[in-house]
Amino acid sequence: MTTDETDKDEPSAPKPKSMSEFDYFAEDVATADVGRGEMSLAHLKRKERRLYLHAGLIALVCAVLGYYVWGLHETIIYHFKNAPLVDLGRVDEKDPNALPHDQYVRLSGITEARAAQVKWIRGLSWQRNYRYYHLLGTPVFIEVPTELAKGNIEAFEEVKLDGRLIDLTRAHEYDRLLAFLEERLLMRIPERAFMLQVGAKPDGGKQAVIFLAVVLLLPVVNVALWLRAYRRLRAARPKV
Repeated sequence: MTTDETDKDEPSAPKPKSMSEFDYFAEDVATADVGRGEMSLAHLKRKERRLYLHAGLIALVCAVLGYYVWGLHETIIYHFKNAPLVDLGRVDEKDPNALPHDQYVRLSGITEARAAQVKWIRGLSWQRNYRYYHLLGTPVFIEVPTELAKGNIEAFEEVKLDGRLIDLTRAHEYDRLLAFLEERLLMRIPERAFMLQVGAKPDGGKQAVIFLAVVLLLPVVNVALWLRAYRRLRAARPKV
């Protein structure tokens, strides 16, 4: 074996490191560690800001839902009532001042020829189609779900109906509807009008409980998720 071949087979001696290659002097390692720490802290601060913004949105949603539910508090209370049915008979023979407010009643009268059909969210029900009629010679309008009105209620026909009777001077959810009936259908709106919500009867609160459960589910779930995220954020904060 020649000297040249021996030199090729022998491993070359390791080249000594320069001082800048040691970790202690490596600037990129130190700055990288600081950068990650700074980014982590900035990330936590951004998450904290988003969390507080989320808390504000939850509070706003709760306020809107609270206002909405408060506007329906009479309807909710009505569904919890255990009042007996009041038979009013023919309402064209009744003094309007003697008609009750927010009671479960039975009444009869003759419908006008004109009627309106409106789709909207009313009371504790979701969006639904209703038909509205006026009873001749009375201050009473009737609200009937469209599926119940078809084939059962015709123009100039005497009807006998059960439902919740509302004094519209004390409940304002129908103000826009009355303006529509007056402007578009030229119906004369009496100074003191009533609305019979056909089929709405006290049910021991069953419908009200379902409605409240659905309405409250959204904020309750969001608050629970927010609290969990807040606890995780506190646990991730660096200890001082």
